[in-house]
Amino acid sequence: VSTLFLYCGSENLRLAKTSLSLIRRISNSPEFSSNNSIGDNSSYSLVNKNRLLTMLETVDETTRIRFAFMDQLENQITSSESVGLKMELLEFINSNLSTSSRMGPSVAHFFFGFSTRTMSLGYKEVDGTILSGKSLFHSIINIIMQCIATYDDRSSIDYSAVRLSAIALEIILKL
Repeated sequence: VSTLFLYCGSENLRLAKTSLSLIRRISNSPEFSSNNSIGDNSSYSLVNKNRLLTMLETVDETTRIRFAFMDQLENQITSSESVGLKMELLEFINSNLSTSSRMGPSVAHFFFGFSTRTMSLGYKEVDGTILSGKSLFHSIINIIMQCIATYDDRSSIDYSAVRLSAIALEIILKL
């Protein structure tokens, strides 16, 4: 599974898109996801947590996996396929965020750079965490800023810029 996450950062957009599609299926499967929330009668432990999140937290490739997602979002838009992949990555992150404060950390929190075991902002010295200055959170902020910049440059607004910024803003709102 960790290799699929790494493939999401591939320059081969078809491979990245296929990998993301498989990850989406895994993420939605009952074998990997958990609907337990903090505050119910069960203890909040690794057993009750989302198994996909537990795998991401414990695999040796944690930083590389985070950077694969960041790199793909920060790559230049060269085609409609690259825009589509960016949208799908953002939608994957968005679908893994909950608006409920009772839910525990999610795969999206991991990608943002939170230390999901403690829900802290991580460490300044650890690349990929929010405090490091290089995280998915910062990449999404950059997407919003780039999309806003395109609004100023044109008399007509590109749909893909509007859609990317809308998904990114929805993600920020859910955080």
